[in-house]
Amino acid sequence: MKDVSQILEFDKVLLSTIRNTHTVYGSYHLRNSLPPDNLDMELEAVEEAIEAFKYDGGYPLSGIEDISPLLERASAGSVLSPRELLQVANTLEAAAETKKWFKTTKKYRVLSFIARKLGEFHELVGEIRRCIDADASVKDNASSVLASIRSSMKEKKNEIHRMLRKYLQGRSSQALQDFTFTERNGRMVLPVRSDRRNMIKGVVVGISASGATLFMEPEELIPLNDSLITLRQQEKEEINRILRKISTMTVEKMNDIQSTLRIIGHLDSIAARAIFAIERKGVVLKPSTEKTLKLINARHPLIPDKKMVPINLEVGNKHRILIVTGPNTGGKTVTLKTIGLTVLMLKMGFPLLCDPGSQIPLFNRIYAVIGDEQSVEEELSTFSAHLTKIRTILRNAENHDLILIDELGTGTDPIEGSALALAILDRLKEIGAITVATTHLMEVKLRAMKDEDMQIASMEFDEKRMRPLYRIRMDVPGFSHALETAERLGLPHELVEKARNYLGKDKERLIEGLKELNERSKTLDSLLAELNEERKRLKQELKDVENLKDSLKRGALEKVDRELVELLDELKKVRKILEHTLHSHYAMSREELRRKLKNLQGLHKKLGMMERKLIEKKKNGIQRSFREGDIVKIKSSQIEGKVLKLRNEKAIVETGNVKIEVPLEDLEPMEIREREKSEGYVFYTRKPFTIEVDVRGMSTDEAWDVVDRFLDDLIASEASQGYIIHGKGTWRLAQGLWERLRSDKRVKNLRLGKPEEGGEGVTIVEVQ
Repeated sequence: MKDVSQILEFDKVLLSTIRNTHTVYGSYHLRNSLPPDNLDMELEAVEEAIEAFKYDGGYPLSGIEDISPLLERASAGSVLSPRELLQVANTLEAAAETKKWFKTTKKYRVLSFIARKLGEFHELVGEIRRCIDADASVKDNASSVLASIRSSMKEKKNEIHRMLRKYLQGRSSQALQDFTFTERNGRMVLPVRSDRRNMIKGVVVGISASGATLFMEPEELIPLNDSLITLRQQEKEEINRILRKISTMTVEKMNDIQSTLRIIGHLDSIAARAIFAIERKGVVLKPSTEKTLKLINARHPLIPDKKMVPINLEVGNKHRILIVTGPNTGGKTVTLKTIGLTVLMLKMGFPLLCDPGSQIPLFNRIYAVIGDEQSVEEELSTFSAHLTKIRTILRNAENHDLILIDELGTGTDPIEGSALALAILDRLKEIGAITVATTHLMEVKLRAMKDEDMQIASMEFDEKRMRPLYRIRMDVPGFSHALETAERLGLPHELVEKARNYLGKDKERLIEGLKELNERSKTLDSLLAELNEERKRLKQELKDVENLKDSLKRGALEKVDRELVELLDELKKVRKILEHTLHSHYAMSREELRRKLKNLQGLHKKLGMMERKLIEKKKNGIQRSFREGDIVKIKSSQIEGKVLKLRNEKAIVETGNVKIEVPLEDLEPMEIREREKSEGYVFYTRKPFTIEVDVRGMSTDEAWDVVDRFLDDLIASEASQGYIIHGKGTWRLAQGLWERLRSDKRVKNLRLGKPEEGGEGVTIVEVQ
């Protein structure tokens, strides 16, 4: 009997993901994976890995070799060869590089937590590198004994070569086949012509295939060759001793090495899942605490996106059982497998192929009765095998489980099958588990339509073209379309009509009635869509009218502003005349001077009246006419932003990614600017200053460079506070910035943002 992962084909998803692994340990981890002990942490790790592979090129996993068989042999007493020990050293160094990368990057909290447990084997790797060269030869200085032996061997070889060269140069050279010497059976010899062997006194060590050449060891060379062979044996024994020593060191570290390899496998499996998510546009979702399974645009991971029609459905809370109906080959079974796979992938710590708005509870167990479970060995028919699995579900399932049943009640007489299906549904209601079942049975469809604990859905079908559309339609029953399909496939019309007669008038009327209901539902959906579009259009028109009203009000205010400017200009002219008069070389009559001063006082009074009029206009004309979308300035903090929503004499103002709730009286439109005094009354337009900075995706050092300049600009702009957007992520970036901000003398206070200000992904900093 297949287990649920095979029924849902999760094993195929694993094989597909394994192709993304870099090491044999990642492959092993995926093949033998179980639901993570800490699912939230596992999903955070996958989320971080996606970010790492998107923005940092991924973390290093190359150079990891399969050394598990070597470790097993070493633990059994075998001596590892130099090349095998190099494999061990290469792998341990590669693991150390992975650990170093996370320590240096300082960006990924969960992955770094996993990687910090990787072992460091400096002593073992150092000993291997000291003793074994890159070409897998044991170095002379691996031990003093080996160095001495090899030194003696070199001297002995030189002595032998000097003696052999005498034969090549003297009278004996006439006996040689070639003017060279060679080695046979570890002994240095001369190639002597067989017809001149008497010219050299020595021992025949070998003969060529033709017999024309004898390989002779001169008598005087025999003791030297014996010494060289002895030295070679000593060298072999010393090398074996060195390799055994390093192999023993490896065995002593075996538990730590195996632990490191498991961690490498874990990191590699996380990387493979991240690559899967990037390639398939998957998302990482945390389990929902709600008891509702809601899938938005869920895709089957084994079906290419171009061929897959995403599914949308919701089941749980009020309706714990969903009955999916529709024709054969309409996508019902694929829908069940997509549901089961999505739930199982979440449980196993995988990214999901659905929209982020989906909600998926963490089910205790998943039961699936899908496909042909006929068993020849157990003499079970498809129907019997089907019922055997359902019996197991009814005995063991609990309300925190997910149950998927394909073709409920089929495989036997339809009347008895319907009765049995209804009884099974009654029991599933008592259990309370979320259940999704498919069926063709009319009695089950009717029950689902009127039972408050159940909900019905159908796979959409194009009745004009007589082909399935593979989309789910909630709250509408579907039909098998068997008679229409038979007629389309060429069955004689009279046979189809006879089948309709056998179907019975009552059932035919029922089916036609349900079809009419289905069509009306589609029409209603279409009308609702049109109404929504009309509502949007009317809302936009209303907004345009409100904007026009605002423009008219602001036009009146601008007129007051212009009058005030004209008064100020007139006042400045009079003041200049007065100052010129006071400092001129001629005197003005007392009466004329009084008249000028009186005019000046009158202008001041008129100016005050105009200012009060302007202020009143601000309060009554503009503060009360703010509209969503207005660009405004918060007077208390000099922050500029956009009005998102108005409620209860307050406004929600967005500045970048931050949202703030502000009383209306603390707002002024961006068209009205502050006045400042210089020589007289002068209007000026303040240069816009952004009081937020976004440092997401940066390292702590990069982010601080940006924030450092931002603090200077913030103080220069006379704004009292600013917003640093760092995101949540691993919290490493926020923590690094807070450490520096706390010690910065420019910072008066800092805190995390409230929900309406961007939440914990934003730091609000108040400057001195």
